[in-house]
Amino acid sequence: MPSIRLLLAILLCGPGLLPSYLSAQERPPTPVIVAEVLTKPFAEEFSVLGRIQPRRASLVATETEGLTIQRFIDSGQTVKRGETLFLLKNDELTASLVEAEADFALRQANHRQSIKLRATDTVSEQALRDDAYELARARAKLNGLKAQVDNLSIRAPFPGHIIQTFTSVGQWVSRGGDIARVIYTDTVRVYVNVSEQHVSHLQLGAEAEISVDALGGAPVKGRIIAILAEGYQESRTFP
Repeated sequence: MPSIRLLLAILLCGPGLLPSYLSAQERPPTPVIVAEVLTKPFAEEFSVLGRIQPRRASLVATETEGLTIQRFIDSGQTVKRGETLFLLKNDELTASLVEAEADFALRQANHRQSIKLRATDTVSEQALRDDAYELARARAKLNGLKAQVDNLSIRAPFPGHIIQTFTSVGQWVSRGGDIARVIYTDTVRVYVNVSEQHVSHLQLGAEAEISVDALGGAPVKGRIIAILAEGYQESRTFP
């Protein structure tokens, strides 16, 4: 009888397992969504405040003292390289130039005469050398005075904009005195201080967008040309 009970148990339990097995076979496949994976560089953007400075700036000074007699420009105007900004006058210097021109003409005539006389042995070789020396001295003095008189015309050292003037008509200007401040704005430099967490991501030559509120805020393209190795300890930034 134990064998009969075992067979009945198998028959009773077997049919209960069949529906579960069949339902698993009839289930539809689970849908899987497939997407293409692309690898792209990640660019982090951040904004910093900075200051703009012209690439070139100059305080135009006089090389010759004189009285300002004419002004050709005003602050805010654009100038070309070599354009006259102010004209000075120095009567004493002008008189010295006239004297130097007369002296040079005399020394030149004496030297020519000495050359002719030396050819006929009328004057010594030493006399000819003395006249040649006096001619060279007179020429050097004349050229120096010409340069000083030419410097009475104050000219722009490069093309740019006049930011400020320091003299006016009727004012005496000493040698080395400031006349005007000129800046070159075709290319400007922007100086910014970047935090430690961002400076390591910067690269020389990389592009950067620059916005100037005073000019409407429209961004312009620039390039990183320098990253200083030493930063500011107080602010933990690098220029």
